[in-house]
Amino acid sequence: VELCCRPGSCVGAMAPSFELALATAVALCAFVFVCEASAEPGDSNYWVELKNLMTSEGEFQPAFSPDGTDFTIKVANPEVHSVMLTMELNFHKYRTEGLPSLWVDNQKKDFSPLEPIKLEVHTNGSIGQYDKVWAIKLADPKGPQGFPLRHETAHTYNVRIMQPADYERAVKLKSLKLLGTTGKEIAPTRAFSPSDGSVHFSVPEEETYVSLVPECQGVATSMEIDGTYVKSGDAHKIQMAHPHQDVDVQCNYDDADWTKTTKTRAYSIKFTQLKDLDYNSLSVTLTIEPRFGYCAMREFSDDAGPSRPGFVCRSEVQRPGFIVTYEDTHAEVFMADEENNRHRLQMGLPRDLEISQQRKNWQLKVDGGKIPIHFPVTVIWAASCNTWQCGHVLVTRPNILQSQAAQVRLCLAETCKKEDEAHCCVEAPMCSSYEGCPKTWKPDADKVFCTASPCPKADEDRCCGNVARCDSYDDKKCSRGSLLSPKAKDVSCAANPCEEDEDMDVCCEAVEKTEEGAGEDVKKKAEEEAKRKAEDAAKKALAVRKKFMKGVRRQSEKAIAFWKNVGCAAHPMDVCSGQTCFYDETCLWTPQRLGGLGCYAGGLDWRCRFCGFAQFTPCPWESVYNCFSGNCQNWADDHLTWCSDKYNFTCPSFEQLGSVDGDMQSLAGLASFTSLALVSDTVDAFEGSPPSSAGGGEAISHILRAIGATVCLGALSVVAFWVRRLLRGDASSHRKMILLPMEEPDSEEELE
Repeated sequence: VELCCRPGSCVGAMAPSFELALATAVALCAFVFVCEASAEPGDSNYWVELKNLMTSEGEFQPAFSPDGTDFTIKVANPEVHSVMLTMELNFHKYRTEGLPSLWVDNQKKDFSPLEPIKLEVHTNGSIGQYDKVWAIKLADPKGPQGFPLRHETAHTYNVRIMQPADYERAVKLKSLKLLGTTGKEIAPTRAFSPSDGSVHFSVPEEETYVSLVPECQGVATSMEIDGTYVKSGDAHKIQMAHPHQDVDVQCNYDDADWTKTTKTRAYSIKFTQLKDLDYNSLSVTLTIEPRFGYCAMREFSDDAGPSRPGFVCRSEVQRPGFIVTYEDTHAEVFMADEENNRHRLQMGLPRDLEISQQRKNWQLKVDGGKIPIHFPVTVIWAASCNTWQCGHVLVTRPNILQSQAAQVRLCLAETCKKEDEAHCCVEAPMCSSYEGCPKTWKPDADKVFCTASPCPKADEDRCCGNVARCDSYDDKKCSRGSLLSPKAKDVSCAANPCEEDEDMDVCCEAVEKTEEGAGEDVKKKAEEEAKRKAEDAAKKALAVRKKFMKGVRRQSEKAIAFWKNVGCAAHPMDVCSGQTCFYDETCLWTPQRLGGLGCYAGGLDWRCRFCGFAQFTPCPWESVYNCFSGNCQNWADDHLTWCSDKYNFTCPSFEQLGSVDGDMQSLAGLASFTSLALVSDTVDAFEGSPPSSAGGGEAISHILRAIGATVCLGALSVVAFWVRRLLRGDASSHRKMILLPMEEPDSEEELE
């Protein structure tokens, strides 16, 4: 070294020859270069930069440079558990005894110049992401120098190593618990494993609800239950309203540095709760939307065991809507076809299912019981009544093809047969029932059948004729003291032929009296004439009553037809597949009131709405009136109007009946007795058992027939009572509208 510091003197002294001097000079020049490039520890120009820094995984971002300071290494593979950093020194910058010191995160790291300098970084020891900055410092071995301000010659490299989480493990469930109503844990049917995508629990029958407690891994960023974000580890309450329920639990992991989309894993948690169910407790009914068909209950039997209930369903369309109702809402009902394809039927809601023109045998399966419950279902694409030719003196039932209820017009099988004739056909009406004759009927109108029911206008020539004249009236039928009118040939009778009672007054005239023979004979004739007039008045009164009763009967028949076609009533009744329902026009609103909840009850009519049970609204008892008992004299106007609008239940007006002579007490007694019996039947109909699953039409029809008959027969007793009062002249204070009495009143004041 000293020679290097004194060039010129050392070469000549050591070289015995020129060649040796030249070689020595070259070697010494190289040594001089090394000497001049190396700095002693403690010098301000001491070298503190790495020659190179390499990684076993990923790449440096930016690329490594000796004078750089901040670098990032991204290790994309989450399965890598360690990264090896290799450091290389510029050894020609140092003398052997003057190597720099190496520090990693403020910890001195010893190294040998004869071996590579390596730093092993353990990354993903857990399932979470790895993100750490490693500080690698190369420094002067003498440490900080100077006074009064100390300064260290050093260079630090900040290396940030990043590695994503283990997605597959990060989104797995850590734990899953199910707690009963009392907090007791319920074990799954098979031990829970985070690798399983489905977990099943069998819930004891006594549990009304359970609490599910799922917990995702700690590194998961969120958790969802049935699409709703919840806190991991919180309890989720589940009401056991159905025998089979599913809950979806999902763990999520989201990291903007590594994931373009959220990483997820879903678990399907299934709950089964079986109860003691049987055919009787279920009260299952099956129907089809009335516009498209109907179902009727029947017993099925085979050699394998006892008979069991089932259904026969008939429709005239390819995709009818099937509707099921049942008592136990815990159950779940499915329709299974012959290939065992299951279609769930929700209670009270139509489900369109495709049928074929060939008869099929399906199964209505009920889940939720400890034993399997199956109802056989025969599905028939039934023919319509218009394909059947009615027999002699029979015609197609009136309005059968226009009915909204397919049951009215469908035959029992794929083709109509003789056994369907009673359903599809009725006896043809007589011409005497035709009401469109311009003048009158033909004399034989009560013996000639119309071509349809009711008689169409096309039967006018068949049924109608000219009016009869009084010259055809039998003069012997004129009352004593009167003869056939001289103008008889110009006077028309009310009927054809002329009738004795109705046409007597228009066809006969009284004989002029003379003073001769007035005496007792005249007095006797006057008495007889008065008696005859009284009898005639009674006959006229009866004719008026008949006319009034005919109008009442038509109104009743119209009401019966309407409510029978609908199937439910304005009053809440148990006629919709055994459940309570009522007639509600708001089911036809757009949009429907209450979203249509309960409408199309029992598959009877869109205007029938379930009420008073399960999730349905309370029945509107407070907004209906009793139209079947009570004194209408005490009814408010809205009470009278409601009964009239809903049931055509109208008390008779005495202006319609007119002034009547005669005593009808015996008829009134008969009417009261019959009326009371019919009302008793009406009450029985309201309080009796619900109708079969075919619908509530028969019960409604029975009730309305009783109402109509009560109106007609009750009116007779009213008439008889007021006849007596009219004859006494004390009818001035009566109300025009009166109640049809259910029984004979104890006094006139009670009736009034």
